[in-house]
Amino acid sequence: MLFEQMKTIKEEIEFLLINYPLLRDDDYRLISNYFAFLLEDKINDMTAKDFLKLFSEGKLPHTESISRCRRKLQEENIKLRGKNYTDRKDAGDKTSKLIHDL
Repeated sequence: MLFEQMKTIKEEIEFLLINYPLLRDDDYRLISNYFAFLLEDKINDMTAKDFLKLFSEGKLPHTESISRCRRKLQEENIKLRGKNYTDRKDAGDKTSKLIHDL
């Protein structure tokens, strides 16, 4: 993926996180809404088969790129963090400490 595209994805994800706080803690909702945002002029006329064709041909951003952008934005901007951010971070820190203590 080109850097220019990633920058665009990052800006679009940031827009969604700012305007739709419910998406901050749920990648499935974020990804679904992001695809709807990208396909807004076509989505009502598309079948599931049409969507899957676009997705399988790589014409839509990879879901991992969307998730990665969300994580990076939330790391950099406290205001974009969801309600579960601190809980997930603390759980990850505890797990990491347990692993290092083995």
